[in-house]
Amino acid sequence: MMPIPSVTEVIKFVHSKAFNMVPVLLLEAAAERGILFHILAAAHAKNLWTTAEVTPEVEGYFKSFTFWWRKVVVKTLLVETRLFHPIWGYHGTPDFVGLLRGSEDIVLLDWKLGVTDKGWRLQLAAYRELCRANEINPARVGILQPDPSGKKMARFIDMTATMTDDFQIFRGALAVWRFFNE
Repeated sequence: MMPIPSVTEVIKFVHSKAFNMVPVLLLEAAAERGILFHILAAAHAKNLWTTAEVTPEVEGYFKSFTFWWRKVVVKTLLVETRLFHPIWGYHGTPDFVGLLRGSEDIVLLDWKLGVTDKGWRLQLAAYRELCRANEINPARVGILQPDPSGKKMARFIDMTATMTDDFQIFRGALAVWRFFNE
């Protein structure tokens, strides 16, 4: 039986050359910062207590995120919830699905701390299809990028316009992943 891949496994598999010029220590530090930020942001979004410490490396990002959260989020539908796609056979964990101030549209967001990467579009497209397969239909899709200094509110980068094409590319990546992992 073939394993069911996650969205990030598929994208990392076909996108592995993107970071081969970045020193390993920098990548590891960025990964640790991203993991800690996601723990803190998800706990905040779920109104849960966490033992995770707001370290100096994530303090600005977290301050920017919480400011955005208080000002913009109206209703939360999903936060860090694993979803499965019964037709395409993959799973993933979107960071946030909900309603934002000023719109009745459902919005899907992924929280990102780093520099813009084309792989983000594929990740969002795959997450959007996961939501649709689970009877949630996001009308808008984007990245939420907190300010590292914490002096500005996190910014929303809308990526809705490319989602249909991006999902076709993700499906191709999924086929390549399956070819090499069956």
